[in-house]
Amino acid sequence: MVFHKSRKSYGGNPASLLTQTDPRIFAVSLFSLLIAGSWMGVTEASASKEVSNLPERAEATDKYGEFQLPLFVEEREAAEVEALVEEAHESVYTVITPEEQGSGFLYNRDGVVITSAHVVPEGVGLITVMPEEGEFYEAALLGSSKYMDVALLHVPEFEGQEPFSIEKNEKLEPGDHVAALGSPEGVENTVTYGEIVDNNKQLVISNYLYESIYQISAEVEEGNSGGPLLSIEEESFVAINAATDLENPSIGYSVPLNDIEDLINDLLDGY
Repeated sequence: MVFHKSRKSYGGNPASLLTQTDPRIFAVSLFSLLIAGSWMGVTEASASKEVSNLPERAEATDKYGEFQLPLFVEEREAAEVEALVEEAHESVYTVITPEEQGSGFLYNRDGVVITSAHVVPEGVGLITVMPEEGEFYEAALLGSSKYMDVALLHVPEFEGQEPFSIEKNEKLEPGDHVAALGSPEGVENTVTYGEIVDNNKQLVISNYLYESIYQISAEVEEGNSGGPLLSIEEESFVAINAATDLENPSIGYSVPLNDIEDLINDLLDGY
């Protein structure tokens, strides 16, 4: 069963929410299907989890930092992959509201941040975006769509910043190597590795409709909703992490950016 993975907030300022340890934070979302965007409470640093969900690759891995790297990383210099992920993380943020916590990433030099619509539902109130440096910035919701679960935020302080490379034209194929970036359970700068399993999945989760999206073997953890899917080969963001299958957490789902370019432009129209 595919779930919207959403953890709940219990009020307070953003800084206090990042260290929230109330046992209630381990309850799942109000959604009957759990989206990957989630509220915080770190049960264990996601960075310490070994990624072992890659079919026919789990046995052939080398230990790299806090992560278990899949075999395909051996085909490139480990330092090269590390540098790519480190650079990409500079454009990845934690997105915080009074109700949810998810992730997001810089979309353009106008200070537009893209995330999942379920992370910042209409009427949610204060939206705060936190870069990896730990500062908090208030964001305005420019628009959102339950079709493909996408939302756009504006952060004035991010204007003029150069976003990480974004691939809007090509769709990945099964077997292409990817990494899911974000802030699962509020832990920043985390990554899980995997592959594109299918590039044409259809899903309905609660009242969110997903068409022709990626199924991936990189685990999409709680709090990763709205974060980017990084193509290792293209060295670009290619999709928005959206959901996970709780019966098989090694299965994740991401929304391809090339399929929603027109939708994004419509949401930006008039901005």
